[in-house]
Amino acid sequence: MAPMPHPGPVLPLAIRRPLTDGLTAKRVDFIIAPSVRFHGQPDAQWEMVFRDSTGYAIKMKGFASKDAVWTTWVTATDTPRRQGFGHDGPESRGDSLNK
Repeated sequence: MAPMPHPGPVLPLAIRRPLTDGLTAKRVDFIIAPSVRFHGQPDAQWEMVFRDSTGYAIKMKGFASKDAVWTTWVTATDTPRRQGFGHDGPESRGDSLNK
């Protein structure tokens, strides 16, 4: 988890490698290095966090399936649950993705 607010886009997995390679070639200092979470799971995702030129943290994410974007883990041992938009969306989840 990133230690500060971290807005950023959810991107298609197809651009993961070119984006990672391009940022690495430019010697971007990653707060969270490019990595895969939940590898082999239906909601597998890659992420990286770095600062933009003004110092803001930017989080880039990509999912194996766009259907997994609003799936979160209740605990490390629970099964995933679906989250919707609006009152059920990310602003009301209360999980570590919002902290």
